[in-house]
Amino acid sequence: LLRCRSIWLLCAQYFACSYAWEFVITWFPTYLLEVHKFDLKQSAILAGLPLLVGGFGSMIAGAVAPRLQGRFGMGLVRRIFGVVGMAGAAGCLFAATVLKQPLLAVAAIALASLGNDITLPGAWTSCMDIGGRYVGTLSGLMNMVGNLGGFFSPIVLGYVVGRTGDWNLTFYLTAGLYLMGACLLYTSRRG
Repeated sequence: LLRCRSIWLLCAQYFACSYAWEFVITWFPTYLLEVHKFDLKQSAILAGLPLLVGGFGSMIAGAVAPRLQGRFGMGLVRRIFGVVGMAGAAGCLFAATVLKQPLLAVAAIALASLGNDITLPGAWTSCMDIGGRYVGTLSGLMNMVGNLGGFFSPIVLGYVVGRTGDWNLTFYLTAGLYLMGACLLYTSRRG
């Protein structure tokens, strides 16, 4: 498994997704309070928006991908969803840094979560195709690498904000990881 290029690309892509997703469940409420000056009640309500919108990403991919797979092939459809989802998420994070209206910035972050979650069904089903009889091992490996992304995310983001006070840098870094994931998916040959 470790000699397969597709596995390394899949794991790197999942690292990027998990790194970005971890922001939503760790630093997003603080971001809402510090940057956009929402009160605690507003922040509590808005903090769940990316999770809600993101959940629809998986459902959209699950509903649309099977209809397109017969026409374009499973691997291509997964790559398209992955590339569009990750590139779209990167664009939304960048937009969140330039939008001056706080609710629009929150909406952009929620749409980034939608893009993130559009990629997930393809990643997990790719484990089945690539892993074959080792699907459990590959799924565990991919998930572990994703958890490493999730582990490093709050540390790196906290360090960047703590040292610079600039939340936008954290968005640029995360958008860069999304773009890296999109490029990796674009260059992959299968899954």
